[in-house]
Amino acid sequence: MDIFQMEQKHVCASICDVLPTQSANHPWLIDQNLEDDSRDHIIYTTHDPPFQSRFRIPWLLGRRIRGCFYGWVILSNHPHNDMWSLWNPVTCKIIYLPRLAPKNGFKGINFTECCLSSPPDDYGSVFMLGTINYTIVLCRLDCNRNKWKWVEMSYAKQMRSIVGCDSFLCALTCCNHRVYALSSGYRNKKVIHIDVVVNGRQTVISLMPYLEPPPYNVLIFPVFLKGCCTEFFFIEVSYNEMTRETIGDVRVFKLGVTDIKWDDMEDLKGAAFFVDLAHNYSVFYSTASEVGGCLHFLDTSGKVIHSIYLKNRATTLSLMSAHMYCFYVL
Repeated sequence: MDIFQMEQKHVCASICDVLPTQSANHPWLIDQNLEDDSRDHIIYTTHDPPFQSRFRIPWLLGRRIRGCFYGWVILSNHPHNDMWSLWNPVTCKIIYLPRLAPKNGFKGINFTECCLSSPPDDYGSVFMLGTINYTIVLCRLDCNRNKWKWVEMSYAKQMRSIVGCDSFLCALTCCNHRVYALSSGYRNKKVIHIDVVVNGRQTVISLMPYLEPPPYNVLIFPVFLKGCCTEFFFIEVSYNEMTRETIGDVRVFKLGVTDIKWDDMEDLKGAAFFVDLAHNYSVFYSTASEVGGCLHFLDTSGKVIHSIYLKNRATTLSLMSAHMYCFYVL
């Protein structure tokens, strides 16, 4: 496998310097047109009444937002998805990962998930990509090494021993410097702990059953895991039986820190979730009190945001001025 030089770059200004002052109190949603880099990025706020601003974010040109972990935004080049990078929007530090070269066997692989095991500056930090081939493709972010490389590991045998059938990892997330995922399929659903052990130059990935997900209708789709610091959530979404497109109901479960049991939440209080149902099912979490108690869903059309208040189940719809190619919360 070819080994490539890792590159880090700094840009002089933070994105916070170009955002309107309202962004300090309200999360912002970024609209990317991945097919036309000449267009300005549109930044929406969840403030009532809504507000939007237009400008170009140079760090996002030609790149698609895939997730956010420990304050780092995960980017991939569009449409090939063979060049990945980590961008810190506050410091504007960018970490470019080696190219996933076709000659090394990475041609045509469908990367369904991504996750960062711990902040890049941590010893043993690993960036990983999930595939539908029962493998994890990972790159160790070792600041003491000048050259990094991708490694592909199969977990098929481990998964069969845990759930009793072929199943791939989905809904990757991190919580308290640990990586978790759900097993796919309808049978014997499990929350899986992806144990990452770094010993010298060797990185070993082991799957371990962590706990059962909360009781839910296995035919309901989709479900999500989301971790933030020490908080761990399970989100269940059901669609209207008539339309099969409109969101009918949402349930949020939070894992207890001491008893390790799921609590069916009735109120998010100062927290809010932002879920992209149109593209890669990414989930973002905010503790900003201005939008507390609400779950925002970009629907499958990419044009409408459904905002559902968990406490009273009230729903509001927000129509976007254009198709949102990306849904990211600043």
